[in-house]
Amino acid sequence: MPTTLPVGFRVLGIDAGFAAPGWSVVQVGNEGFEVKKAGAIITTGTSAKERKKGKIYKSEDDARRIEEIAGTFRELLCEFDPHIVAIELPTSGAKSAAAIKGMAYAAACVVSVMKAMDFKVYYLTPRANKLTATADRLASKQAMVDAISRQFPNFPWPLKTTGMKKNRGKLDEVPGYAMADATSAALTYLAEVVNKPE
Repeated sequence: MPTTLPVGFRVLGIDAGFAAPGWSVVQVGNEGFEVKKAGAIITTGTSAKERKKGKIYKSEDDARRIEEIAGTFRELLCEFDPHIVAIELPTSGAKSAAAIKGMAYAAACVVSVMKAMDFKVYYLTPRANKLTATADRLASKQAMVDAISRQFPNFPWPLKTTGMKKNRGKLDEVPGYAMADATSAALTYLAEVVNKPE
């Protein structure tokens, strides 16, 4: 017999990136799952020219961004008090040293905050996450967005408001992709628990 979860059970889903980690709060409602709120934490690195001018090391700039990410996650945990945190951790498939470093920073930052605040954590891979949303372990980022859009028609997608006129009102991909992955992370945990025999 499948396990049932009480109405109000909350999962904080996280897409643990460094440039734009996504987050989504998915809650069990009377008629299924609902997205309470979602977003992405956009941190901007200082350019090499600006760092040289201000005599700032790259490592110092990275530390500043990590502090911003950690601080925002602490605020989210305090605001929503999730019953569990489902984290999609990056894999080692990056092609550059900078990307690998960023993935390591992201994983360490998110995991350390959750553990420091004593929240239960569920880890999953990008492939498992894609499988939940699209039934395809190799699905594209756009396919993830499309799948979440179908499941949650009123999902709060970030739209472009600046730039070329023809692109305004379209999905802002950087936060949008991260939010879709974070929502799917929460759903992956919920699907496993609901379908797990008692």
